[in-house]
Amino acid sequence: MCAKEHIDMHRFAFPVLAFASVAVTATAASAHIALSSPLPRHVEQKSGPCGVGPNDMRGAEVATFQGGETIMVRWTETVDHPGHFRISFDDDGHDDFADPAGYDDFYSNSAVLVDEIADKQGSQQMYEQAVTLPLMSCDNCTLQLVQVMTDKPPYEVGTNDLYYQCADIVLMGAAETTGEETTTGETTTGEETTGDASSGDSASVGTTTSGEPGSSTGEDSQPTTGGDGTTADDGTTAGDGTTAASGNDSEGTGSATENMAEGEGGCGCRSGGAGGSGSAAGLLLLLARRRRRG
Repeated sequence: MCAKEHIDMHRFAFPVLAFASVAVTATAASAHIALSSPLPRHVEQKSGPCGVGPNDMRGAEVATFQGGETIMVRWTETVDHPGHFRISFDDDGHDDFADPAGYDDFYSNSAVLVDEIADKQGSQQMYEQAVTLPLMSCDNCTLQLVQVMTDKPPYEVGTNDLYYQCADIVLMGAAETTGEETTTGETTTGEETTGDASSGDSASVGTTTSGEPGSSTGEDSQPTTGGDGTTADDGTTAGDGTTAASGNDSEGTGSATENMAEGEGGCGCRSGGAGGSGSAAGLLLLLARRRRRG
């Protein structure tokens, strides 16, 4: 190889290396954040809300999650800047996303899920943040990651204090969650209200009410009207079916026969259908005792 050819090759190689160096530097400068889970729709991140301006389109990478699920969002800060990160969610496209109005403007709109995620010192820092997704179903939802840098001119036209990346996602399963809640409600209603209070307790009360009073009525009527004679208050029988009150000697008992005697001829005793003659004999016996006392 002659000296002239050697010089020409060096002249050609220098512009190529210079161009490659500029391209690598530009790529590194533009990639301040790199979303890794879920995957971003593209690598662009300069213009909001998702990297290339308001006319940004949904990409080919779509992640599917359950409505209400808590996921781990992971990303890398490739270029170190002081500041913080925020994560937002839009259930239909990306028109609900809004830039923060200042460095301390946290949770500035309803789309924000997590805000003020602290920056780590140094480049190539890995981040992961637990995020609970809304309890809903949607097939055109978007998750947005924003890097807020506090060492840049703040919030002016043409400045680059914000970087954006978005992930296209789908939420499934909100209907299944609603069904579980309904099932739980039916279980509670069936066991506590219908089963125990209405069916179980009512049956128990019915048995107790109709059974015990019935038995009690039978027991009360048997000593009074049953048998072959008349029963007095203490239920003691005498002779051929005539019942006499065993407490006649004391003035506090035998109230039925004593009331009859005090009424002089009035009958205050209880008589049975077949014990009429026995009642008359008992009456004469009591009158005789009364005369003896007198």
